[in-house]
Amino acid sequence: MMVRLMMTIDMVWYATDDPEICSHPVSCLMVRIGSEVPLAYREMFDKVRFRQRFMY
Repeated sequence: MMVRLMMTIDMVWYATDDPEICSHPVSCLMVRIGSEVPLAYREMFDKVRFRQRFMY
C-alpha cells in the first residue's frame, strides 16, 4: 500500500542490503532521482545501497 502511494509522486522501489531496511519485511527503500542528476551521483548512490556487494 505504501509503495503504491509513493509511486504517485514518482518514487521508485530500489533494492538494498542495508540491515535497517532488510530487517523487517514491510520496510523498503523508495527513491526519486531527478532527470538532471548526473550519472556519477547515481553510481555513488548504488555503492551506498549495496555495501556488502563484493563484485560491483
